[in-house]
Amino acid sequence: MKGILINGSPKRRDSSSGALLNDLRSLLDPGTETAVMTVTASHPAASSAYTGMRWEPSPEDVKQLRGSSFLVLSFPLYVDAVPSHLLSFLMELEWQQKNNRLLETEEPLAVYAAVNCGFYEGKQAALALRIVENWCLRCGFEYKQGIGCGAGAMLSQLKGAPLQKGIKKPLGTALKDMAARIGRLEKGKDQLISLSFPRPLYMAAASIGWRKQGRENGLTAKELKS
Repeated sequence: MKGILINGSPKRRDSSSGALLNDLRSLLDPGTETAVMTVTASHPAASSAYTGMRWEPSPEDVKQLRGSSFLVLSFPLYVDAVPSHLLSFLMELEWQQKNNRLLETEEPLAVYAAVNCGFYEGKQAALALRIVENWCLRCGFEYKQGIGCGAGAMLSQLKGAPLQKGIKKPLGTALKDMAARIGRLEKGKDQLISLSFPRPLYMAAASIGWRKQGRENGLTAKELKS
């Protein structure tokens, strides 16, 4: 079985979306063939909504997408929704599907989604998952399952942490379930979880991080609050 994993983070490297896909990939059946497509703001399809120019998939894009039985979208939550560059890509993929049958399969393409939230609560991703589900309906795909991971901003710093225990255990349980369902192209209930880390400590760490980034960009704590 073949699938395409789409990393929808705007970051070129060290993203939580990429870390999440790597964790999922490690749980898939060894016989599953996967390819990762990275969609940053510089992707040709990411600006089509603004330029009005159609995306023409490269031979490599076509090779990756054609013949896929499933697709996994991994992206950060932006204002309770899908990042604009990724939304533009999805709109172009929809156009290609409707006009060129880019993802032609015997059965409707199975779509899974994993959203990492800066919020502590994974339930914040519920609306973004509904957006993905509606996009599937427009494309003729079948939405199968989604994960909303609260405190997801930590994932890029937890690459070596085990999925079976500790901070990432709730995510590991959700990903294990999704991986099993992907193996059967099966539908499942959305799972909205948070990493196993105290909320007050997460909020404190986030505040420290914002102040550090502010100093690095010449801003004071007072200016950040203004």
